[in-house]
Parts: sequence; C-alpha cells; structure tokens
Amino acid sequence: MVFVFGKTTLEELGRGLRLLGVPKSVYSLGRERVDRYCLVFEEGLWKSFYNDRGRRIDLTGFSFMTSRLLNMILADPGVRESLPRPYPPEPIDPADPVFAPVREVLERADKVAHHWFLGDLEHDCTCLLYQDGLWLVGYSERGGFDVWFVDDDATRVQERFISCILYDQ
Repeated sequence: MVFVFGKTTLEELGRGLRLLGVPKSVYSLGRERVDRYCLVFEEGLWKSFYNDRGRRIDLTGFSFMTSRLLNMILADPGVRESLPRPYPPEPIDPADPVFAPVREVLERADKVAHHWFLGDLEHDCTCLLYQDGLWLVGYSERGGFDVWFVDDDATRVQERFISCILYDQ
C-alpha cells in the first residue's frame, strides 16, 4: 500500500509521489527545503507546508503522518500540468471489467452504492479510480478529490478500498 488514509510512512509517501510522476524537485520528505512542499517531524507532530523562500505557507500539523502533503502538491496547477498522466484520472465506465471484483464484493455485502463510486469522481463519496496501471482511492467532495492512497498493485488497492467501504475506515 502506498498511501493509507490516516497513517503512512515517508517511504510509502515517496513511492506514491514517484508512481504519480511528481518531480522530486517539487517536494522534500523528512527535512525542510526552500521552494518545495515539505513534510517534517517537529515537536512531536508531522507538519506539512510549502516553503516559500523560508516562509512556511499552509502549515498543518498532525500527530500521525497523513496524505495531506500529497493533496497539497496535487492542488498546485503547475505540478498537475507536469504529471505524466492527467490528474485526477480520466473517467472510465464503472461497468469496466477492471472493477468487477470490487463491485461484486460490495454488492454482495449490500453496501449502498451512493457511498462509493467506481471509475470517476462522484460528489460526497469514496471513489476508486484507475488509469494506466495506477489506482487511486480517495474522497470526492465539493469538486475536490482528497487522495487517501495510491498503488500500482490491483489486489492490494481493491482490498483496501473494500475495507474502507465495509468498515467505514
């Protein structure tokens, strides 16, 4: 798993950023660097922010590492334009066979479909997106998309998505 809603590691975060194609020159993990999005551990908190010539912009602190930094980076139009694939991914038909295992489990569990959506961003629900071998899971709300996790392993991401829906994680 690359990003897990709530908790993750620096290694997982770095791998997810690489999978998305985010240039390493855009971010710094574990130490503060000028003109980059940064995630550092200070005073018992994980802090994510943009370092603009030494000033911390959009500083947020958490007791555990989150995908907040990823979402800050992906909110930057300049970064999004530089990615090798569109972000968020282009919509694909929810009936696409790539989603069959997930759809079958959730329908069998009688989970109401308005809480989750496959293949595209749907307002106010957990979404599973897929593009060119890359899976993204997150929450779509008010026109935005907060990524919870990213992976290139279909089985892992589908199991985690199902877990999020079945157990409201």
